[in-house]
Amino acid sequence: MLALGIDIGASKVAAALVKSDRILRNVKIAYQHKTVAGVNAAILAAAGSVVGKSKIAGIGLGVPCALGKNKKILACANIPALNPGEIAKVLGRTYRTPVIIENDVKAAALAELKYGIGRKTKNFVFLAFGTGIGGAIVIDGKLYKGTLGWAGEFGHTKMPMEWEKIASAQFLRTHKGKDAIDKLAQNIAVGLLNITYALAPEYIVIGGGLSSLWDKKFEAKVISTMKRLRISSKLPLPKVIRARFGENAGVIGAALLPSIAKR
Repeated sequence: MLALGIDIGASKVAAALVKSDRILRNVKIAYQHKTVAGVNAAILAAAGSVVGKSKIAGIGLGVPCALGKNKKILACANIPALNPGEIAKVLGRTYRTPVIIENDVKAAALAELKYGIGRKTKNFVFLAFGTGIGGAIVIDGKLYKGTLGWAGEFGHTKMPMEWEKIASAQFLRTHKGKDAIDKLAQNIAVGLLNITYALAPEYIVIGGGLSSLWDKKFEAKVISTMKRLRISSKLPLPKVIRARFGENAGVIGAALLPSIAKR
């Protein structure tokens, strides 16, 4: 079954024609204007570029928004102009197929659950580091969304300022050099430790645009800081790994949404 996965980011749209865990065609298109028309134009151009004449069974739309009960859009912090419901209707009419909306990081976590670390454990936290920080919680093999529907918005936690302002690309725009990378690793470690205290997951999976930084050297900096700051050396820490699909986790997970919705 072919499906279209669309991952809407803060500055660009990624789209991919996906079969199982394989990307057959993909594209990334930057926004020309962060307006409703500009964002929608980028989404439609990306979709058209990868679908071509292929017949697709469904479309998954990963959006950088907090979703409440029944997928109600509560806030799209980095793209206030985004109207997911409107563009979903346009895509549905254009391709005559169902369009399923989900938070972008929760969609990425689904890719990891089905094709990545989910084959080893059913309990993990997925974090996407990019312009901001998004999160998803998987418990017993299912996305945990909380009673209010939007659990996992770790980027907006205060420590003492919003975590995503000190542990994402926003931080690297104003801080340069080796010291910046060291400080970024420390800031990430503090956030991961807080998540560990709250949820004690078996794994924390790192995805998003900044996941390319996650090599052995950077990982060692993060883990050593977590070990140094934990309340006791006897406190076990989760395994911290890079997402199997890296930046592509979002489109692969989004492409899974139509098949999941049919169950």
